[in-house]
Amino acid sequence: MPQLITTLGPKNKNELELILPHEHIFVDLRTWDQPGYAQAETSDVIRLMGPELNRAAAAGITARPITITAGTDTKIYDNNTSSDGTSTVTSGSLAGSDTIAAITQTFDTKNVGSGKTLTAAGVVTDGNGGANYDVTFETNTTGVIRHGEANYFVVTPSTLNPTTATPISVTVTAVDAYGNTANGANGAEAYVGNFYMITDATAPTWYTQNGKIENDGAKVVSNCLLFNTAELGKTITANSHVGTLTGNSEDIDIAAGPDTTAPTISSVAPSGITNIAATISWATDIAATNNIVEYGITSALGTYSSADSNATSHAVALSSLVANTTYYYRVKSVAGGSTSTSQILNFKTAAAANGVSATVQTLKSYATADGLYADGWEFKFNVTVNNASEGYLKMKFADWAGASALPASSTMKISLVDDVEGVDDGDVGVSIGNLYANQSNANALELSDEDLSTGGIQDTIYVYVKVPVGTSGGSYSTSYGIKTGTTNAIAEAE
Repeated sequence: MPQLITTLGPKNKNELELILPHEHIFVDLRTWDQPGYAQAETSDVIRLMGPELNRAAAAGITARPITITAGTDTKIYDNNTSSDGTSTVTSGSLAGSDTIAAITQTFDTKNVGSGKTLTAAGVVTDGNGGANYDVTFETNTTGVIRHGEANYFVVTPSTLNPTTATPISVTVTAVDAYGNTANGANGAEAYVGNFYMITDATAPTWYTQNGKIENDGAKVVSNCLLFNTAELGKTITANSHVGTLTGNSEDIDIAAGPDTTAPTISSVAPSGITNIAATISWATDIAATNNIVEYGITSALGTYSSADSNATSHAVALSSLVANTTYYYRVKSVAGGSTSTSQILNFKTAAAANGVSATVQTLKSYATADGLYADGWEFKFNVTVNNASEGYLKMKFADWAGASALPASSTMKISLVDDVEGVDDGDVGVSIGNLYANQSNANALELSDEDLSTGGIQDTIYVYVKVPVGTSGGSYSTSYGIKTGTTNAIAEAE
């Protein structure tokens, strides 16, 4: 190439520098060496080239229309509106290797709730800053933000300015790390648990010191605490019985109540003593509104029971006591802001009466005649043994009466655990029959008390019945007996 003809005239190779790709629209077809080159009138150029430029524009590339819709998302509250949901192209399509990887989406607010609006935003990754697409963004209204796991308690007294004359209520609320109530809303897991309360106030009177938060995330413990000393800056603390949840109230300023003379307590005595209950009665010389019995099996006491009577005669019933046990107790009465306390006295509960009772629940009332316990009948006996010292149990059953002979000794087993597969495998259950003796002493069931708050022993017995092959269908019935003893050597006769 000896020379290159340019708009600046002919150029030799060594005269050329960097040449960038570009375009020219020539409107003067005369070459650079002809008279009048590049001297056309502007109006003549527009008149000549305008229609051509319009035609070129009409035949050009227009932006590709697409619709991008925000994806649904469910998250735990994190104090921002970010969303990890994935937006999708719901109308139109992307060209070639273009992507929407740079599209992000957000919740309308950061707050806990359902039916929240999710909005997508951003540009298509197309190598042209997204200019190759005409994007319409569609929102999604199925977003959910849930509260997190319970992290601490919020303790809210009914007043921060109580007096020594009036008990207060306390609300304990389980909240997540950001203060959202852990109440199970929007599909989250609700906090459920027991708590106890303490205070740094001087000599308070607790009427109820424990509570349980159910599925609503909060528990109101009504009229649970009476402050007995006027002082400032005191708090109430709630602690979970299981786990590490805790929380303090705001500062509480306690004012003195009316200056009332303390009531005089007299005639303190127990009555109606049984093996599991008793009533404590006493009198005061003036009407007392808050009357409490503190009691326990040692002089440390530790248990409270109360009756608010606003009278001069008072009686508080104690229940779920242990038989043949000495209980220590004292009484308290409050009038106005003043409390009187009796000396510590004691009484002894009656010995437990012998005897046993049971309620029967049918767990499986239909059966298949295949000789398997897993396909037979199953019953649940909720047994109460009055005498807590009788911790061993035997059962006997009459043969089943019905369309076929169904002997108890070859078709029935009993167990303290609900495991019918283990019964079929021979790992669980003991055989029984028409006599207590059919259940060997070694196989006598050793009971454990499932409810320590109730006198005697409460335990659960599972009864399994298999139906042999060839047994006729129909209704069957039987009767049973239960006998307990202090050892496993339980005799047949009384």
